[in-house]
Parts: sequence; C-alpha cells; structure tokens
Amino acid sequence: MIAALIIILSVVLDQVSKTLVVSLMDYHEKVTVIGELLTFYRTENSGAALGMLSNARWVFIVFSILAIIAGLWCLYRFRGRHMLLTVSVSMLVGGGIGNMIDRLFRVGVEYDHAVVDFLHSSLMPWFYFNVADAVITVGAVLLCVYIIFIEPKVELRLKAEQAEKENNDDTSDGR
Repeated sequence: MIAALIIILSVVLDQVSKTLVVSLMDYHEKVTVIGELLTFYRTENSGAALGMLSNARWVFIVFSILAIIAGLWCLYRFRGRHMLLTVSVSMLVGGGIGNMIDRLFRVGVEYDHAVVDFLHSSLMPWFYFNVADAVITVGAVLLCVYIIFIEPKVELRLKAEQAEKENNDDTSDGR
C-alpha cells in the first residue's frame, strides 16, 4: 500500500509541477526563488542527465519500461522485507514513470517528447532537473543506504529465522 502511495504521489507531484511550469513560464524564463541557491528555469531535455544522448527517445523509453518493470518486480518479490527498500524502490519507479510520461506525450517548444526541466541551483550550476529527477536521486541514495547498511542485517535476521524454523521442524518431527 505504501509503495502504491509513493509511486502515485511522485508521478502526480512531477506532472502537476511540470504542467504549472509550462503554463506559467515562458521557455528559458528564469524565476528566482531563493537567490541563486534555487531558481526556476524552464527548459527541455531530450536526453539523459546533462543532455547526454540527446534525441535517443526510444532508448530512454525502453530503458524506463524495463527499469519500471524491474522495480515493480522488486517491490513484489521483496515485499515486507524492509520499509526503506520499499520507499527507495517506489521512488525510483515513480520518478521513472514521471519522466517517461513526458517522453511519450509531452509536446515541447524545442523538442517534442522531451522531459521538462525547471529546477536549478547554484550548488550544481551545470544541472537542470525536475521533481521526477529529484525523486529518482533521493530514491537511489536511499537504496544505496539500504544495500550498504541495512541489507546485511536483514540477511542475518532472515538466516536466523530460517535456522530457527528448521530447528522447530526437526524437533516436531521427533528427531
């Protein structure tokens, strides 16, 4: 249930924010939010991060579909394993869906079927991004935290539970 909520919330926030930016800002318009720390700057990206592989739309669509399917499979396969795993993978899926919607349906100013980017910070002057990108980034960081710090403990707990179950099965068989 939490996974579906995170995925839906990620997609809705991403698409609503992009729709507002497209309807309220001109292409390449800049709006200062917090000095140069945070600005809105409406642009489009037909590639990946930093415009890499521009105009390789179908590559990104196929990759997104595969990543979304893998994420949904992980959510199903490892359901109940740990909340951080559920949250991080759900964020990856939701962000992927948000950007894929743009690549499939959004008609742009400079590129058709490009992702709308509008967030910019002086902390990363080379990078323009959107809500889906932010959700994907946070989800990836959380997944790394899970894999490095939590998964080993979860594995130990699961092995201990399995050993205890096998012990109980052996004693109940009269061995």
